[in-house]
Amino acid sequence: MNVRNRDQFMDEKQRYNTGAFFTPKKWVDEAHKMLDEQLGPNWREEYVVWDASAGTANLTRDYKFKELYLSTLEQTDVDIILKSGFNPGAVVFQFDFLNDPIEDSIIGGPSKLPEGLKKALEENRPIVFLNNPPYGNNTSLRDIYVINNELRDKKHFILKKTLKYKTMVYNIMKENKLGIFSTELSKQYIFQLVHIIEHYGLTNSYNCIFFPEVILNRPSFKKYRNKVFDKMTFIDGFIFPSTDFSGIKTKWPVAFTIFSSTTSTINNHYKLKYIDVDKTIKHKFLYNQDDLEENIVEWIKLKNQYNTEEIPYCSNPIKIKTNLITNKKPINSLGWAMFTPELNYIFTNNILSTSLATGTNKFFIMPENLYKVCSCFIAGFIISVNLFNQTNSICIPDEQNECYQQYLNDSIFMSTILGSTSSLRNICSLGKKFNILNQFFFMSNQDIKNLSLEVDNKKIFNDTLDFPDESYIFELLKNMKLSPDCEFLYDKVKDLVIKSFPYRKDADPKFHLNSWDAGWYQIRMGILKEHFPKEYSEFRELLLAVRKRMAPLVYELGFLKR
Repeated sequence: MNVRNRDQFMDEKQRYNTGAFFTPKKWVDEAHKMLDEQLGPNWREEYVVWDASAGTANLTRDYKFKELYLSTLEQTDVDIILKSGFNPGAVVFQFDFLNDPIEDSIIGGPSKLPEGLKKALEENRPIVFLNNPPYGNNTSLRDIYVINNELRDKKHFILKKTLKYKTMVYNIMKENKLGIFSTELSKQYIFQLVHIIEHYGLTNSYNCIFFPEVILNRPSFKKYRNKVFDKMTFIDGFIFPSTDFSGIKTKWPVAFTIFSSTTSTINNHYKLKYIDVDKTIKHKFLYNQDDLEENIVEWIKLKNQYNTEEIPYCSNPIKIKTNLITNKKPINSLGWAMFTPELNYIFTNNILSTSLATGTNKFFIMPENLYKVCSCFIAGFIISVNLFNQTNSICIPDEQNECYQQYLNDSIFMSTILGSTSSLRNICSLGKKFNILNQFFFMSNQDIKNLSLEVDNKKIFNDTLDFPDESYIFELLKNMKLSPDCEFLYDKVKDLVIKSFPYRKDADPKFHLNSWDAGWYQIRMGILKEHFPKEYSEFRELLLAVRKRMAPLVYELGFLKR
């Protein structure tokens, strides 16, 4: 087997069991080039170098070092390195970085660290930690069993899953109240590296590491960053797509960063280099919101307390979970949104008039936060997601910008067609009946009443009488000035509602199209895609044009930083 390509021959179970993804050579070389720039061309002679996740020595085998230590979890990899002839003179040893003690102790037993490395740490010698840690987490093992169709025994799965991430470092992180981050091996690795730097009081070391970029800026990682990255100072770094690793199909940014232990700095902004396919050098400015008194989630959250009422759970906008207990929502709420501020995940946010069971980052929509929810929801939809922005978070916009009010107006309308809004009648759940109104419907009760008379749809006609109140959004749209392209799109949507109306009587009952305020989601899924493919395609082209026109506003208004 070619040692350089060992990762290509690993099966899925083996890869995920270890979290092993071996670093492509071109990015190894780029890392060394950056280290040459920052530490000087002789750093391999001047520094002790330790790769504690060496694998088969991908990070070091093409370079010469004066004092190099290579440790790896697998004895097989130790044997491969020793037989390969790479890095002659290096001290190669088996070491479980997340479990084995770094120094002799009564509890953990004697340290497996070579004497030379222990002495270098104890004497605070200049040292470079050069690592590409495993990326596995507590969900990886489930993925393996699903892939291999082997998830037969739940107890066996739980045991295996537990064995995967419950390391010594996991326990230490739990003690430091970092339990939510402790199940991911890459975060354990970084934590252990910083722990070693602090434990030995290293003042002339560099932590040089490959890891998922989101660790640097995802809002939910703030507590972790305060424990880890703020103990060091960011020096330099670059990003590349995860798909450059063999076996990874989903594209997300991998970061290589250099942190110095010489000083301690709060790191909120990072300038990361990116080399495009044509070898053009670009820069990505990565930021987090750790220093803000109020982030986007806090900005959206309802400030008042409301009396609540029961509503049923739904598995999607039109399907009720009849065997589950009811959920609760504020009385007279307009709907809800599930908002995850990272741009790459924002497409999971659906503005609805029903409740989709549970969810973290769930916001009920009331008049007081309607504009905020819609503005953020649309910002995530209209911007194209790419390697440069997919991990960035939506920020609080500049409400004083002269373009903001028009953007808000357009966002209200766009939310009616991009959100998964629905209307349901006589829904039964645990012996109770519910009617769910669509407060995001965009036409009048009278308009629909007239259409129902024209096609003799008595169910819808009677529904207009039973529920005569106009939707909240329609009342807003009546007096709202939209941009010309949004106005044109609005007319197109209403035209499609009119054209499709005769088909509602015979539509599949699962779409619940006999309520007068049935949402755009119901209409397009239940009728348009099947009966009006050409017209629906034209609608999508108009929608795309609006998205392209509005996209620059995401940056201009400050939802995303340039």
